[in-house]
Amino acid sequence: MEILANPDMSGANTSANVAKFTALVAGQPWAGCESQHGADIGTFTFDSTNCTVKIMVHKPVISDVGIKFASNSGASTGEIKVANTLINQWEELTFDFSSRIGETNDQIIIFMDFNLAGRTTDNVTYFDNITFSQQMDIEAPEMAAPTPSYSAENVISLFSNAYTNVPVDTWSATWDNADVSDVQIDGNDTKLYTNLVFAGIEFTSNTIDANDMTHFHMHIWTPDATAMPAVFKIKLVDFGADGVLERWRRCGA
Repeated sequence: MEILANPDMSGANTSANVAKFTALVAGQPWAGCESQHGADIGTFTFDSTNCTVKIMVHKPVISDVGIKFASNSGASTGEIKVANTLINQWEELTFDFSSRIGETNDQIIIFMDFNLAGRTTDNVTYFDNITFSQQMDIEAPEMAAPTPSYSAENVISLFSNAYTNVPVDTWSATWDNADVSDVQIDGNDTKLYTNLVFAGIEFTSNTIDANDMTHFHMHIWTPDATAMPAVFKIKLVDFGADGVLERWRRCGA
């Protein structure tokens, strides 16, 4: 990492100096930089006045930017990742750390090109203007999701007020990157996901025989952009006739 003159003062960021971080092909997907414990940003506790974190980035590729904080013991609750949507120009990204309210930290760690798929080139990235502000108001739909009209005998339901639901072990697995809570929208039970990168929904103790099913249905609502490069994907995992999970049986949709 280096501190140098702003390479692009024509856009949203006119700061004279910025931070440069080069993510190398040979580097880890989570290559990043960090402040010092006991110095730099000092010790602070997340509350409703400071849990929205913003950063300006300038990148040559679309990929996740990750931010996490750590305490003086080195403990961390993990990074939150947000992908940039623009390349070769300044863009401000917003990170919601409201799920970390009450957590005390003294270090910030920044991952400018968090790409598990790996890099094909050394990516020169820049960042600047890291700020903390008050908790964001979460946008929500005013109307409930439409009531499905499929006959119950043709449905295996995971979560719906319209049907009898099969057991689900968890709506946010230990290995995912999401926070989930139960809310009601216009009287309808709804799952609210925040800090969502990917969510793991597991019903491994009660697997489902979906041999006779041909479609997967889900109602979603989001205030975020859904145009590329934003993508919503569903991945189903096939345990096979013997009920044993094997990697080669995994399928995506």
